[in-house]
Amino acid sequence: MELENPLITIIIPIYNREQTLERCLCSVLRQTYSHLEIIAVDDGSTDHSRVILDKYQKKDSRLRKAVESSSCAYFLFSFAIILWMLLSERKYLPESISVFMPFL
Repeated sequence: MELENPLITIIIPIYNREQTLERCLCSVLRQTYSHLEIIAVDDGSTDHSRVILDKYQKKDSRLRKAVESSSCAYFLFSFAIILWMLLSERKYLPESISVFMPFL
């Protein structure tokens, strides 16, 4: 287990967030701390959120999609020692994770 550069799992709950999802995913994928896995949990969106997730999943292998109705199921997908939940309607600065790493 590499503690100097630990894998961080970013969990992004998604439900009908097509208006803000691309902005959120772009900001997370542009983080300066790159040892990440991103799990987007779609709980039955009826808009184009899944299409957006598919598009970004093809662009970056760190992004994985979980389509699940159980809110706890996404923890089963993670391989990280640090889990971080982000909101899909927010945009994150590129240094957001790097700034917090010394405190984790």
